[in-house]
Amino acid sequence: MKNAKKRMLVKTDLSREEYMQDHYHKLLRYCLFLTKNEWDGNDLAQETMEKIIKHYSHSAVISQSLLKKVAYNKWIDVVRRRQKETIQDVLNEEIYHHHLEKALFITDTLLTHTTPKQAVIFFLTEAFDYQSAEITDMLGTTEGAVKAALHRSRKRLNKKEAPNIERIDSFWSDEENQ
Repeated sequence: MKNAKKRMLVKTDLSREEYMQDHYHKLLRYCLFLTKNEWDGNDLAQETMEKIIKHYSHSAVISQSLLKKVAYNKWIDVVRRRQKETIQDVLNEEIYHHHLEKALFITDTLLTHTTPKQAVIFFLTEAFDYQSAEITDMLGTTEGAVKAALHRSRKRLNKKEAPNIERIDSFWSDEENQ
């Protein structure tokens, strides 16, 4: 009697496995139709089967319509998620270009209104957060000279003072201007 029950369980287990494989192949065909892409279709079919096994393993019969409905809803979620990602990427790119334009404008303003030394010191201080002592070591000058150059560059930029451009251009060689 025990052997008969074991054979019966093995037979039902095999038939259930065959049943699930048959459903999987039909589901895969449906997922490929939905996604129009082999990779997405395979992923969708596997995720659908995972969800069905996890949530409906206690059911004796799993219908093909249930599988298709779960796959369809999962695909809708994937499509919506991808649309949000695309919108976020576009927004991030626009923000980047906006900041780049501002940075280029600031750089151009700084380079036209200050001497090379003032521009370098201003960049190191404001953009890269270097301290006066660190800039002193880099440029081989005194801390007082660094602070004075930083003060002059800030004063020129705050007042939007247009100093004699010809005089400042004489500080910049053609190569430095490029």
